[in-house]
Amino acid sequence: MGIRIVFFHLFAIALVTWALRRGLTESAVWKAAKGKMTAKVSVSALFSGRNLRAMVWTATIYLFWNLAAGTAGIFNPYIIRTLGSMSQAASVGLSSSGFLIMLAVTVVVFMRYSDRSYGTRRLLWGVGAIMQIVAYALYLIFPFTVSVIIANIVLFTGGAALAGEAFYKVFQPGIISDHAA
Repeated sequence: MGIRIVFFHLFAIALVTWALRRGLTESAVWKAAKGKMTAKVSVSALFSGRNLRAMVWTATIYLFWNLAAGTAGIFNPYIIRTLGSMSQAASVGLSSSGFLIMLAVTVVVFMRYSDRSYGTRRLLWGVGAIMQIVAYALYLIFPFTVSVIIANIVLFTGGAALAGEAFYKVFQPGIISDHAA
């Protein structure tokens, strides 16, 4: 029954999003860019130059970051429950706290600084990446305790707000200039 409730919520959100998007108009920037597009765009252009660099960057992020994010999202409750000897409710609650941490870091740091400059985006991405690496290194160095679990969740989700999916979309090395954001 639980999974049905989850999928019902996802379905309801998808319907609301779809309905809201139907009433949106394109921005002036998009309309201007679309007007400049030519009909003779080749598929080979997709796999060369700046487009190729952007696709390699995106593939690299999805390959490596999603391994860690998937592990955190799917297996953290299991790991916490099995190795930490906590109840299922406590392990899911502790894992879910990461969403609140990520939300807070996104609002307080990401939204405030991500549009500043290319150097700022690069710095924040580097800090976030290091936070996520340290988050999992804690499990290699320290005994598996509640405080280590909490430190892992805080570091990983805080770092994910800085160097996760949202940030890689505004940080394309060598592709997005200071004026493009």
